Amino acid sequence: SQNTNIKRAQTKRRSNAETRRSAQKKEFDIAFSDIEMDGPVKVEAIAELIGISQSAVRKRVKVYESEYTIREGIISRVEKSSDAE
Repeated sequence: SQNTNIKRAQTKRRSNAETRRSAQKKEFDIAFSDIEMDGPVKVEAIAELIGISQSAVRKRVKVYESEYTIREGIISRVEKSSDAE
């Protein structure tokens, strides 16, 4: 039926979106690690390496805010606190 086809299409789109987000995160992590070996990680450097705009890099950092932060155009890893209080 048409409802079944719609549900199947929605599930496939959701799955494709999750796969794309996962691939983008992996790509970002690898680019960050590659650039980090040479010093501070600038937004421009990640944008150039991945082939996306600087604003897209900034948006991704917001999505990954539990792991990355931006300050004055430099991307850093978020310090994991080990507060066991």
